[in-house]
Amino acid sequence: MNKEGAREDIEAGSGDPEGMDGRQKKVKAGEGQGRKKDLDPEKALEISKSLKKRMQDILKKDNANNLEGRPATGKIENVEEISGILMNKGLQESLLDEGILNEVRGWLEPLPDKSMPNIKVKKGLLDVLKSMRIHKEHLIVSGVGKIVYFYSINPKESKEIRSMAKTLVQKWTNEVFKPESD
Repeated sequence: MNKEGAREDIEAGSGDPEGMDGRQKKVKAGEGQGRKKDLDPEKALEISKSLKKRMQDILKKDNANNLEGRPATGKIENVEEISGILMNKGLQESLLDEGILNEVRGWLEPLPDKSMPNIKVKKGLLDVLKSMRIHKEHLIVSGVGKIVYFYSINPKESKEIRSMAKTLVQKWTNEVFKPESD
């Protein structure tokens, strides 16, 4: 199955569905939706479930390819598009409630042969995590903080990734230990 077949179409319902060359054009999540509050909650949930399933499928395929000694390129090929959807502020609450951080954690974890994900994947997803308003409950349930902490202390990791991870760990530490307001 190719990259296009693995993706469920995310339609916003506006504009011409075909591009100038006659091919079906992709409609990005939230395109034509206006402000965050204009996004239909049912549509946001549908997009969140679709994205979660897609990320799971890509991870399974990459892990299977890795075990068979073949290149695991699914995450690398899709990280920019996935990151773009994850960065959509109008979808983030729905994505977090749907448990998308479990998939983000899976994409950041080592492959079955213990090799680490490509730097493009790590950088893209750490940027996404930085942009999200993640609450303490989401951090605890997903366990994403553990892999990010690992990146922050791993001496084999690039300085850029370690720095990004340290910034996130500090931000999340403040979130977890922030006094509860009544």
